[in-house]
Amino acid sequence: MGKVERFCVFVVGGVFGVACAGTGGAADRRGNTAGNNARLEACAKQQRAQRPDPIAGKECAELAVRTRMRKRPTVAGWVRLGWIRHDLAVEYFVRGTRRGSRTDKAKGLAYARLATRTAPSFAQFWRTLGYLSLQFDAGLATRAQALGAFQRALSLDRNDSRSRRTVVAIHLNNREYAAAAEHLAYLFRKAPLSFTEKQVHQFTATLIAADLFAWGADLYARAFATDPQRHDFAIGQAILLKAQGDSARAVEILQRTLAESQRHGEVARALLAHWSRR
Repeated sequence: MGKVERFCVFVVGGVFGVACAGTGGAADRRGNTAGNNARLEACAKQQRAQRPDPIAGKECAELAVRTRMRKRPTVAGWVRLGWIRHDLAVEYFVRGTRRGSRTDKAKGLAYARLATRTAPSFAQFWRTLGYLSLQFDAGLATRAQALGAFQRALSLDRNDSRSRRTVVAIHLNNREYAAAAEHLAYLFRKAPLSFTEKQVHQFTATLIAADLFAWGADLYARAFATDPQRHDFAIGQAILLKAQGDSARAVEILQRTLAESQRHGEVARALLAHWSRR
């Protein structure tokens, strides 16, 4: 039989995904060969060893699942295969990092890509591909691949704050300030009180770099209204208003901060002094 393209459609959490796209070439037909049986026997011996290799064990598990799936493909089988490949990606990359082996890291990255093709509707697989890509190489092509992986993860799980912050870091590194500000704004609107003062400062600087003064000032004003003790929000609003050219309102906010907060009042006093010298 010639090459036959096979697809597996599965549903996870209401999300349809097409997985297992591949050709029925030699690598995909190994389960029907004597060589495949020999590998299965070798796997059985490896598992009986006193100190079995965890990576070899997972590769044996992958081979066993693939062999069963050729006879009777199931949704659970594809999901299981995706998780095994995901775990192999992590195992190989960790070992490669520990041993300083770029070859092992490359194998880990290859398994991570394979996991996303096996079960593309799992956000975790795309997150792992993104993280491993960033750690494998700092080049532009790898960063672009990582960004695409994290964006795919966010399309599947909008509440994935770790992936979103990593996307922010990539955009900032690429000097794509408007895109970074958009993702930071999503996080800020969702949970403003979770932002540390350092993160508020980063958000303010990003908004300024993106020329989003009025939009950012409004976000800070709304957040400060929900918690009047977060004077760092008020200071961020004042800085953005000043950058926009509304000095009167900016000074008014800083004077109020000076009167209401001893700790943040020192920051407000320093800003007022700096502005008065300009």
